[in-house]
Amino acid sequence: MQAVIGAEDTCLEKGSQRYLEQQQKDIEKKKEETEREVRQWLIDRGHNISQLPAGPLDKDKTYLDISRCVADIDLGSTFVMKAALSITDSTLHCHEQVIAGHGAHKVDPYHAQMTCAVDMVSLLGTLSLAIRFFSLAANSCINIVGDKDMNAQCVANCAGVSGGVFSATAGAMSLPHCQELLQDWDWNPDSWPKNHADDSRYSLRPTEELPLPAVY
Repeated sequence: MQAVIGAEDTCLEKGSQRYLEQQQKDIEKKKEETEREVRQWLIDRGHNISQLPAGPLDKDKTYLDISRCVADIDLGSTFVMKAALSITDSTLHCHEQVIAGHGAHKVDPYHAQMTCAVDMVSLLGTLSLAIRFFSLAANSCINIVGDKDMNAQCVANCAGVSGGVFSATAGAMSLPHCQELLQDWDWNPDSWPKNHADDSRYSLRPTEELPLPAVY
């Protein structure tokens, strides 16, 4: 919802780069006019304007912009690594033998195909969120020097919308499979050693792959 509201504000004509550039030019023009008036006022009263002190620096804003820049880059990198893990999962879950139900662990083809589909949708959501945070970084990092890029902000908001939709869809697609697993799960910890000690499902050899669904 936040990304939708932000996209409406930054991607429409009112928030376009052209509009903001014109607004900035108008502000700079008024600033120059004010500076000329102040300088003339000082000259009329005999002050040396060549030795005027520098303007104050807003340290709190600068520190905040630096923190946002680092945080956005860190989050973007995290989602890139998560995308790499999703791709690794998909190479296992989307193998043609696994989808057909002919893998080492006999899995229902429907569940295998659903797991592969969840991997793909989750990957799209992860990449969208990576784009969002790197776009936010493109804007927040130049804020350190007092500049801004509303085009990057627009891209971040649009990527946030698609990332939220894909992530929510992947989670919803996983619910039926998770429900079946929860129904078969033994919720009494005291009975686990007794009931599962000789169960081949819970005693895997070192060379076997643990048959768990993808985690998102």
